[in-house]
Amino acid sequence: MDNGGRLQVHSHSYADAAVERIHSRIMASEFAADGRLPSERQLCEELGVSRTVVREALTSLEALGVVETRSTRGRFVAPDDASRRSQTPISAWLSQHANHYADLDEIRSVLEAHCVGSLAVSEAYDIVRHARALLADQSAAIERGESRQAAAVDNQFHSLLCSKTPNRALWSLMPSLIDNTQGEVLAVYSLPKEAWRSVAQHSAIIDALEAGDLEQAARLASEHLTDAIWRYRANTDTTG
Repeated sequence: MDNGGRLQVHSHSYADAAVERIHSRIMASEFAADGRLPSERQLCEELGVSRTVVREALTSLEALGVVETRSTRGRFVAPDDASRRSQTPISAWLSQHANHYADLDEIRSVLEAHCVGSLAVSEAYDIVRHARALLADQSAAIERGESRQAAAVDNQFHSLLCSKTPNRALWSLMPSLIDNTQGEVLAVYSLPKEAWRSVAQHSAIIDALEAGDLEQAARLASEHLTDAIWRYRANTDTTG
């Protein structure tokens, strides 16, 4: 983002960037659940992209169950009820975007594993205390069908894992990388099987940290970040 709030796009497409930005605003409650979204023209002006890009982004968000079109009334933020969402279009969306997110997740996996592996044992124990509470919050959100909340807690969990690194330049990179994978994270937590798989992996990372096995925790963190999207990419490669 530049100082005016307009999108700056580097390695990923304008549409993916628009998806991430609109979703971030929904997560921040700028666009309330069940509330009307701004017009396409207004979103174009705010994001600094064309109407074609905005329409593609909104189509992706509809596939994710985040946005819904209501007849001639316009587009609205969908109620956060995962049971109302069709899992098929979400899986298809993940497969369609798998290569893009796999590249980002590979970068995140390397950097996050480094953050975890370089922890002092005392710092690991401090992270565990907070991570256990986040894990409980995330599990409760999934049980309630609140995929957006579960995705938001996922962000907090991964930020926490990196928060103790003494390398402040590295720490400054993490928020942007996390933000740039928000479309993927929401899709994963909109699929109950994938959501619970992610929670189980979070729990395993916490257990390794609690045991003081930083090497194991770093390995698990790295594998976790690439797990879902690499499986969807493999499916895409297989199906052509």
